[in-house]
Amino acid sequence: MLSVIELHRTPDDAPGFVDFAERVVCGIVERDRPPRVYVVHIDRFFDWKWLRFRGKRVGAVGYWGVRENLGIPPFVPTRVLQQECFVLSSDGGSYESINADPLHVRIESAENIKRKVSRIAPDSALFWYSGKSQSTGTGALMGYVPGPEEPWTWYASFRADPTWEIAKAMDVTPDQLRTLAAPAPS
Repeated sequence: MLSVIELHRTPDDAPGFVDFAERVVCGIVERDRPPRVYVVHIDRFFDWKWLRFRGKRVGAVGYWGVRENLGIPPFVPTRVLQQECFVLSSDGGSYESINADPLHVRIESAENIKRKVSRIAPDSALFWYSGKSQSTGTGALMGYVPGPEEPWTWYASFRADPTWEIAKAMDVTPDQLRTLAAPAPS
């Protein structure tokens, strides 16, 4: 069993949401064992339009990449509360935290469109989750996971009603999320 990747938390992060997000991330990492994992804590809720979003062209026209041409979503660096990067140990039994260049940098949108995942973070699993879930009652989790032919990119939003429920899922089913979040058999 791989060592657990723990998600960064602030006092305004709802434990129920962050616990579920952490279990999903760990479930994917345990199953797929990508060589590198990035986990990015975004300051507040983000919606489904961030899935595969690469930036704007000609000032106002949004540009979404296809899976083969996937780019780093253009979150401005001030929205990033924390980024962590983990690499699979040489024995394949655990992940170790390392310092890595930030995924999110301040550049013009037209330049961000050129920032492909395949160049910036090749063969890496990337995850983003939202902050302020305690005060807003909403949460978001998004993943870009390398695959044999193309990456699996997905998004899920959550709401506290009164327990944390999946509100919207894109390119992932609620059952897939619950299965990934289930504790591994001992």
